[in-house]
Amino acid sequence: MINIEKSKAPELPFKYNDIDIKDKIRNDFFVLCYICEEHVPVHFEIDHFYPQKHYPELKNNWDNLFFSCPKCNQMRYKDINTHNGNEVLNNCNEDVENIIKLKYIEDTHKIEIKSDENTDKIKYTIKLLNKIYNGIETPIKAPRYRRDEIKQEIDDFKKLLEKYDESNDFFENSIKLRLSKKTKTKNSNYVSFKRQVIKNNAKYHQFKKYFD
Repeated sequence: MINIEKSKAPELPFKYNDIDIKDKIRNDFFVLCYICEEHVPVHFEIDHFYPQKHYPELKNNWDNLFFSCPKCNQMRYKDINTHNGNEVLNNCNEDVENIIKLKYIEDTHKIEIKSDENTDKIKYTIKLLNKIYNGIETPIKAPRYRRDEIKQEIDDFKKLLEKYDESNDFFENSIKLRLSKKTKTKNSNYVSFKRQVIKNNAKYHQFKKYFD
């Protein structure tokens, strides 16, 4: 999950599925699913952070509208954010990128999801991400395919870092693009995983300046 700062709310009245509203949300989230960080330029969905079934008054509330890939919108728990025990972190007003640490583990082909904090909200967020990334509590194959994509992104990024080592800074701009969430291109796919590679290797800490 990545930190997002939403733009100013449009003038009322509007509906969440209006074309211009969907485009505005798409741009605010830089075409990245708010849960899994997949780059989704088309066929995205607008998710209600607080479900409209339980909070009908928030159906068209600007702060309640999030950009989601169809897989996450289908897989997420249906009772999410319906009471205190199952709330998740809100990446529009909480520092999710530093609270939750995501790391691809080569040996197990799983995603390690950890936090130094242990609130109920953080624990439920980790539970949600384990379902989304590791397929816990779901029989569908989407998490496996997602991990395959993340592995490829990480492998390619590490190869880019190796090329940077060999070429005396020639590839720095390519690294910058892959650490930015704002490119609205495939470069920013699963961006926090690539940022974690930088965080975990002191040799490359100078690239933290490209975190946005």
